Amino acid sequence: IPVVPGQISVSADGTVSVNGAITGKIKLVDFKPGAALESAGKNYYTAPKDAEIPAAKAELREGMLESSNVNPIASAVDLITVQRYSDLMQRALSLFDSQFNKIATEDLPRIG
Repeated sequence: IPVVPGQISVSADGTVSVNGAITGKIKLVDFKPGAALESAGKNYYTAPKDAEIPAAKAELREGMLESSNVNPIASAVDLITVQRYSDLMQRALSLFDSQFNKIATEDLPRIG
């Protein structure tokens, strides 16, 4: 989009204006579920041409900062929960391994 010196504004539909004159439009798209996005370096991604569909609920807001789509507190709680389940599973497998080895070394020789 060519930008000449002046007051730049961006509307919610992606239209870019300089001093009130339209200079271009930012394309807003969504991607089909399962679209294979490929890294194009740094923070850029590309998608196959047939993967894009017009964005239904997207809009641009000039001068705004994008916020995270994740609740950090809920994510931290989920991470702690998963870590505890992992620890419990590790203990259960360790106990099973110990009992299995005990049976293999003590009880199986008596059977044979």
